[in-house]
Amino acid sequence: TDSSRYRSLRSDLSEFRKIATFYAEYNVFDNLEILGEKFIADMKRDLPPLIFRTAILNQRMRKVENGFYSALSEKIHYYDSYDNHYLEGLDYDTKGKLDDCRKDGDLDPSKPLIIANDYNAAINTMVIGQVVDRELRTLKSMYVKTPRKLAELIEDFCSYYAYFQLKEVVYYYDATAIAGTPIDALSFAETVKSVLTKYGWKVTDAYIGKPLAHNIKHNYIDRSLKGDPEYLFPSFNRDNNEYLLIAMEQTGIRIDRNGFQKDKSAEKDPDSPEAPDEEKTHITDAWDTMFIGCNIYPSLMSTCGMSASSYH
Repeated sequence: TDSSRYRSLRSDLSEFRKIATFYAEYNVFDNLEILGEKFIADMKRDLPPLIFRTAILNQRMRKVENGFYSALSEKIHYYDSYDNHYLEGLDYDTKGKLDDCRKDGDLDPSKPLIIANDYNAAINTMVIGQVVDRELRTLKSMYVKTPRKLAELIEDFCSYYAYFQLKEVVYYYDATAIAGTPIDALSFAETVKSVLTKYGWKVTDAYIGKPLAHNIKHNYIDRSLKGDPEYLFPSFNRDNNEYLLIAMEQTGIRIDRNGFQKDKSAEKDPDSPEAPDEEKTHITDAWDTMFIGCNIYPSLMSTCGMSASSYH
């Protein structure tokens, strides 16, 4: 009968629901009655325009056409990872305040952290990664803007990873890091190593020399993003790399007298709510340094007890 058929289908549906996940995307206006107009106005005032459009209005921003990282794909390269076991053991009031590596589920406690930086008077940026099998995980990216400087960025790193027990880093840097800083006699690289050592980190010094030409760098990165087995496969923790991913998606290409170049022209514009420095190409240069170091100079990791054969 129809009623028995209905009961049978309802029973089957209940079984399916046990393992089903409901997924939907909404923008802020779907919760207007709960959040209120003031919340939206405050977010529009406080957030950079691109973040407001993506995080609040839930707009999917398209990458620039034929960009420097044109093969970067949200579906292929981005991932989410939380240590829910740790988070669930916290008091409710603590969860929203937790901002350190204990909430990250993608950390391998047996491997050192890999870091690289970009150095600038207005903004200093940093990327943190690990190599796991043939995957280059970009675990997190960070920045500070003036009046905070490079030393304070490294202190932020030390604070965030204070609970990472291994306390070892591989620090990749190129020739741009060995000049003296504008505020003291130490070079950028010396500043980074000095602060890390002060906070108890063992630092593997991994100097890679002069930066690669942009066309060569683009070729390596493009091939890796497309899955070329000669290179480590790049992946990105979505929540911990918000500004890095925006910057990479928006990085274009230009041709000048030196040939094929990453378009860094936006760096000349002053920091502003409409064009914040954290969304420009500064931070992408830090990621490039980490990528080149891990793929082209893997032997420099060996002093951390890691063999080059692990990567090539």
